[in-house]
Amino acid sequence: MHAMKMAVGSDDAPVIALQLLRHSLGLGHRRLSVKRLEHAVDCGAGVTPDDFQRCLELALGVNDLRVHERIVQLGRRLEASQHAR
Repeated sequence: MHAMKMAVGSDDAPVIALQLLRHSLGLGHRRLSVKRLEHAVDCGAGVTPDDFQRCLELALGVNDLRVHERIVQLGRRLEASQHAR
């Protein structure tokens, strides 16, 4: 994520991260969508509840408890960041 901020500028990184997340969600990429969600959360992108819900649905289709744990942690981080605003 730091490399993306360096390449495109810190102002553009959240917008690009959100676009990449939505692209991955649209294609139905399970694991990649979780990674993209993590990047979007890390750079403060405006992830919507619909974005998170779609990512959650995809992540639950992966037969890997680590992915499930990761999506739960990201959900908690998103919730905390929304309450802080």
